[in-house]
Amino acid sequence: MARARAQALQAAQVAAEPLSPPSPAAPDEDQLRTEKERADKAEAKLAEVRKKAAELERDVKAAKGRLETDRRVYMVQKGELDIAKDRYLELKRRHDALRKEHEELIDAVRQAAREERKAQESAAAAAAPAAPPEAPPAPPPAGE
Repeated sequence: MARARAQALQAAQVAAEPLSPPSPAAPDEDQLRTEKERADKAEAKLAEVRKKAAELERDVKAAKGRLETDRRVYMVQKGELDIAKDRYLELKRRHDALRKEHEELIDAVRQAAREERKAQESAAAAAAPAAPPEAPPAPPPAGE
């Protein structure tokens, strides 16, 4: 880009430089024609270089616009990603707390079931030896 601009400026300077003053001698028609052709070619080249410079400047402006847009999109997406990350961490923390509470409740239920089973077994064991074994009924007296 800078090289193209430098070339454009150089071509502009070459075209803007005054031609060497005509010699006091009679102008040669051939020489005038060649000088005029050379001046026309220089002007055409200058116009072409200016056109290229303008085109390159438009391209640079468009590229800068795209870059700025991409930068803005990046910043928005980065912010959204940060929000999503924070949300994920909060949900994970809540999930872990609920899971821990759930496991504690399951352990408490299991412990209560064990204690109830032990209480039932000890009550059953205490009730069994306290009752005397029943004696078989006595045989009826023989003499009657």
